[in-house]
Amino acid sequence: MNAVRMRASGELPLPAEVVAALHADEGDLVRFDIVGDGIVRLVWVPSDGAGFWTEGWQAGERRAEADVAAGRGRLYHSAEDMFADLDG
Repeated sequence: MNAVRMRASGELPLPAEVVAALHADEGDLVRFDIVGDGIVRLVWVPSDGAGFWTEGWQAGERRAEADVAAGRGRLYHSAEDMFADLDG
């Protein structure tokens, strides 16, 4: 288990082992999402993928996941099948 002390400024330094496991680099975004009573999920976002982690993008991801869970949509086994269906 890794433990760190909160700084007076409210910052929590990530343990070196966590940084190494995430392959995190300077400029990467690290999000902390509250997912339950006292449960926090850490989400690492590489700096070159930060655009995918905007709230608007994530809202679209949640809608897509809900559609998949509800059975809405089609499964294609190739790009050619998908484009043929879109063209049709």
